[in-house]
Amino acid sequence: MGNNKINNKIVVKNDDFEKSILDFLQNLDINKNQRLAVAVSGGSDSLSLVIALNNLKYDVLAILVNHNLRKNALNEIKQTSKTLEKFGIKYVIRQWDGKYKKNLEAEARKNRYRLLIETCKENKIKFLCIGHHIDDQMETFLLNLMRGSGLDGLCAMPKIMNANDINIVRPMLNLTKQDCRNYLKNINIDWCEDESNNDIKYKRNKIRYLLNQFEDKEILTKRIVRSVDSLQEVREFIDDYIETIFNDKNIIFFNDKKNQFEINKNEFLKLKKYIQKSIIVKCVAIISKIEYKVSLYKTENILNDILSNKPFKRTIEKCFVESEKRKISRNKIIIAYLDNTKNKQ
Repeated sequence: MGNNKINNKIVVKNDDFEKSILDFLQNLDINKNQRLAVAVSGGSDSLSLVIALNNLKYDVLAILVNHNLRKNALNEIKQTSKTLEKFGIKYVIRQWDGKYKKNLEAEARKNRYRLLIETCKENKIKFLCIGHHIDDQMETFLLNLMRGSGLDGLCAMPKIMNANDINIVRPMLNLTKQDCRNYLKNINIDWCEDESNNDIKYKRNKIRYLLNQFEDKEILTKRIVRSVDSLQEVREFIDDYIETIFNDKNIIFFNDKKNQFEINKNEFLKLKKYIQKSIIVKCVAIISKIEYKVSLYKTENILNDILSNKPFKRTIEKCFVESEKRKISRNKIIIAYLDNTKNKQ
């Protein structure tokens, strides 16, 4: 891959920037016959991604989400819209009311993805591209490490994942933030800077600030990304193993009529604890169709109840997990949508 030097730093040239994205998508078997949605904030990351995809002759729809949280948000959307129009890129603008109960970051992220996925479905688009890059991957790994995350958290962000029947793709995980900025500079395109990215009251920004103090940040980045890649290979192996379990109807059976999973408790108890928790998480994700992955920690109490071998009923996200007292279903674990309880009464 050809490179240029700017301020003694190696940066990817424009044609190689686009080729990196093209190779990434082709390795995932995403060809130009597939229409792509792109989450565009107006920052250098997402803006460089959507322009590159457009230049690569992909049929793209840019989705701009206004969180109504910052004074400059509307002006940034206007500026970004003009840039998209300059390249003939189609776009839609979605609004969030900005109301939240507790965690602003979590609520904003949750509602952003909800609006993005809704828009994809409305436009019959199966692939949603996100402008995350190597720097984001490293920050996510360290943030989850600080939180004491397990394997899922330390795997950071996958190249592709399914959320409510939409494939979320990150085509720039081989590129840096500086690559994105240089790409836009070379084609004389301005981007928006979110002032909140410099506020170190947010943990991610604090991590970013500390990382920038390292003289050997580039070496550190490569090592962390290499570790993440290794962990993701382990995660893929476990996912494949769990998939074989889901295909074994002697262990897990999906009851179409009742819209619920029925798990053979005796077979379930033979599995390793991590696999047991992963099975519960996957069942919940399928039944509830949530846009995010449930933390394995949320399954701890449920698993303890299962291991106690006593009848119980617990809720998790939009589902309930139940092991009944009746002899006929004592060796069966039920995972179903909460509304199913109304049908049983």
